[in-house]
Amino acid sequence: MAKKVITEEKPSTDNSDAHYKTLMVGFAPKLSSKSAGKIGYEIALNTEDKNRYLRLTSSGSSALYTKEWISLNAVFELLESQPEGKEIKSSIFKGIIRSGSANNVGFASACFRCDEIGLILQAEKNQFLHVVNPLLINRKDMIMKLKPLRGAAKKAVEESQETGLTSE
Repeated sequence: MAKKVITEEKPSTDNSDAHYKTLMVGFAPKLSSKSAGKIGYEIALNTEDKNRYLRLTSSGSSALYTKEWISLNAVFELLESQPEGKEIKSSIFKGIIRSGSANNVGFASACFRCDEIGLILQAEKNQFLHVVNPLLINRKDMIMKLKPLRGAAKKAVEESQETGLTSE
């Protein structure tokens, strides 16, 4: 007779998000005009190192994506080092985004390119290429001035993260 092994579920002790305060949440259109759905993102302040980070929160489909926090300081440095007007591919962000899914750089690029963030713009002749926003310094300044969400807005964000709700 086989013995039945019962294992106890231990509560998660992962508090990796405990020192992040949400500053902005939103949804970015995908880079391809043929793709439905939007990419969910969150910008947060790390209360330990006082830096801002972005993470993907939904893919608008069953596509895999990273949930790692992406340093916006690293993004700013990378973009500021690009020659003015030079077209860049999403793959430029591979050095910043460590997780392995091929979707990550494209999804992150969609977020960096959305109207609310606006660090990069669509290149003239190709929807999958980008140029650094000539007003990058202004966009960076806007992100650096974001304050933590409070009250009802904060609660709505927390509830949507717990339930996995998206705007689609």
